[in-house]
Parts: sequence; C-alpha cells; structure tokens
Amino acid sequence: PAAYAGGGLPQLEEDEYAAQFRAEPGTGMLYTPPQMSDHIAVTALLRGVPVAAAAKQRDAASLRCQPHRSSKRITDFFVRKPSTAELPPAKRVAVGAA
Repeated sequence: PAAYAGGGLPQLEEDEYAAQFRAEPGTGMLYTPPQMSDHIAVTALLRGVPVAAAAKQRDAASLRCQPHRSSKRITDFFVRKPSTAELPPAKRVAVGAA
C-alpha cells in the first residue's frame, strides 16, 4: 500500500510479483500486487466440463446465458465511414415549393 507520508507506491519486490502465480490450477480469489492492478481476479477450476464445446453453442438457452455475445465491441464504434462515392445522391430541394 501507499505510504502515509506520500511518495506513491513502494517498489515491487520479486516475491510480491511471484505471489500472483499459482503452482496448481484452482478456484478462488487471485490477488495482484497493488503496483500492477487495483483489481482482484476470481478464478474457477471446472473439472470435466468441455469448455471449448460449450463456448461454441448457439442454441437459444445458451445465448440467453451469454449476454456479452450480443453487446457491441469497442471496435464496432470505429467502423470506417463510407466514402462519398458510396453514399446515395443527396435529395434536391424543389424550387418554389411551399
């Protein structure tokens, strides 16, 4: 943690860095050093579950359980705009129309 006297976070020690890596897979909370992240990850060890096959399911029940698949990705907001040659012609305003 940051010192009360100021100065920011202390240097990251090698043993603190290594503490985030586990020797065996498991379920639980994964604490990262504060110099690297202010988040706590949650890990889940699933035994006997074919994860690759489950990720590819597209039936209605599976899709309802995976709302992240239907939300926009950040890259969707940066789509190239069509050039003026690809746009339909602009509508002309009628002269004298009231």
